Amino acid sequence: MQGKQVSGLKACLCLALLYLSWGGSFLGIKFALTGFPPIAQNGIRLCGAGLFMLALLPFTRHGRPSGPMEIVHYFVLAFFVMFMNNVCQAVGQQSVPSGMTALLYGAVPLFMVLGDWLVLGGGRPGRGQGIAIGGAMLGMAVLTFAGGEGMQCSPAGVGVILLGVVCFVAGSLYAKRYLAAAGMSLYGGMALTMLFGGLLSLPAAWLMGERVEASAFTAASLGGMVFLTLFTSVLGYICYYWLLAHTRVMVAVSFAYIDPVIAVVLGALFGGETLSWSVLASCVLIVGSVIGGLYAGSAGERRASRRRG
Repeated sequence: MQGKQVSGLKACLCLALLYLSWGGSFLGIKFALTGFPPIAQNGIRLCGAGLFMLALLPFTRHGRPSGPMEIVHYFVLAFFVMFMNNVCQAVGQQSVPSGMTALLYGAVPLFMVLGDWLVLGGGRPGRGQGIAIGGAMLGMAVLTFAGGEGMQCSPAGVGVILLGVVCFVAGSLYAKRYLAAAGMSLYGGMALTMLFGGLLSLPAAWLMGERVEASAFTAASLGGMVFLTLFTSVLGYICYYWLLAHTRVMVAVSFAYIDPVIAVVLGALFGGETLSWSVLASCVLIVGSVIGGLYAGSAGERRASRRRG
């Protein structure tokens, strides 16, 4: 998957864009839900993002699918990541604060690293990475149990969001396993995946009795929809799958440790959610663990490289 050496500057830029676009997505969904039903908003934004990307496809080096099975792989990826993950997140966020939702997605790196090792046969997590994951999970526990009244939520909402987390991890591992030699470019593959996800969501919204009412639109809901379409869907997913294909799993999924910090701060500033000293302390612990985990992985790889040499 990782092939030739990747530019560190390019990887850092992708990480920064991923952190901002996905860290802000939780507040974006909160705003979008003030004017759009949860499943319908997912279908609308994914169809919009997919069609926008497909319109620009002739101007990119998008390649061609290697065969019918590659299209099937994109459809499976769309089902898990674009449909199930996004819908569960939106439905759960009706009763769960945006900062708490981001916190629950902090379980992604743990499952991804373990899944890469146990399912895909990747490298076993080193001691430094294990300590970093434990430190980040400790920060999340502090945020969960001492985050203040603004972080309270319903068990049912938490369960729905955790289902979305599992689907996101399953889809990411599937992409890492089956799209390693895709004929289409990352851009072309994401365009198809988003369109498939939107086409799955719209009929589901209709079957669930959701209806979009123009009278319910507000500036906040429309602004949230634009952000989710262009930044979260288009920019965020391209950066994530590029990182997943060209860097270590720990690097690609580090967004799940940083996003809770961004989401909690944005929720406090613009969403009326609580920001206490325990929340700030947990955010410092989470960010410190991510930096330590990334450094531990890099140091371990350098030592292994010297031994091989």
